[in-house]
Amino acid sequence: MRRTLPSFRALESFEAVARCGNVTRAADELGRTQSAVSRQIANLEEFARRDLFVRDRKQLVLNSAGRVYYQRLVSLLDELEAETVKLVTFGSDDHMLRLGVLPTFGSRWLMPRLAGFAAGGSPELHLVKGLGRLDFERQQVDAAIECCNSQPLDVIAHHLLDERIVAVIAPSLHERNPQGPFDKLHMPARTDAWKHWIDVHGAPDTKANLKFDNYAMMIEAACLGFGVAVLPTIYVVPELSSGRLITPFGASIPSGRSYWLTYPEGSRTKQKVADFTRWLLAHKHDHEHDAALGHAENSSSQRI
Repeated sequence: MRRTLPSFRALESFEAVARCGNVTRAADELGRTQSAVSRQIANLEEFARRDLFVRDRKQLVLNSAGRVYYQRLVSLLDELEAETVKLVTFGSDDHMLRLGVLPTFGSRWLMPRLAGFAAGGSPELHLVKGLGRLDFERQQVDAAIECCNSQPLDVIAHHLLDERIVAVIAPSLHERNPQGPFDKLHMPARTDAWKHWIDVHGAPDTKANLKFDNYAMMIEAACLGFGVAVLPTIYVVPELSSGRLITPFGASIPSGRSYWLTYPEGSRTKQKVADFTRWLLAHKHDHEHDAALGHAENSSSQRI
């Protein structure tokens, strides 16, 4: 019997548009034309016999039916992806290590350290986007890097580093109006960062709040002069080193959070996990001179 299912291309387009908020960004991500993505959305809505979005100028916002369908679809796609990975890697489990990692931490801290890991017969590393505590079994993840206020429980945990935060601003914005007021850039998921900063240093004179869903966008917004952001120091080393950002509001402070390499008890006996753990702990201090360089360069830029 034929299943009552829309095409996978329509589902893929729907998921991307719902997540990105508009057709243009979704099309860029999928490598398709805007018209092709719009056509797939129209096909899905025709299949469902109902609208899934509220059209608001160039923005597409999910309606109530669309939100329910999107939430369930994402869960099913995650499960399908996990099962597909299991299929693709069937029989080669010892040769691939799946690591859950926060995207910005992965690109800014982990990636510079991974260059040497692939040498010498190391297992293939597959980075999986991790948000909060991972379900290791459901996502078929061998290990994860988590950011927590205290040591994670119910897993094996190895301390990597303590997080420090600093208030940053584009030098051009600060030079135009050193006393402010500035817009405050922040992430709803990390309201603790500004609170910690204000408790220690007090707040720069701020006005409107600009909210961001991820660090990458907030860092770029700060570089472009949108306002002041309080960010983990490990995420802004390149910008501090190049002078795109400066820290005129005070020295970095501990955020109270730490990064941990974690894995379930069942991964303890996996040789690939043991090898990666031993390697990462031995190299976790690599590139720390870059952070020092960033602060030194930043201090020089403030004196100019």
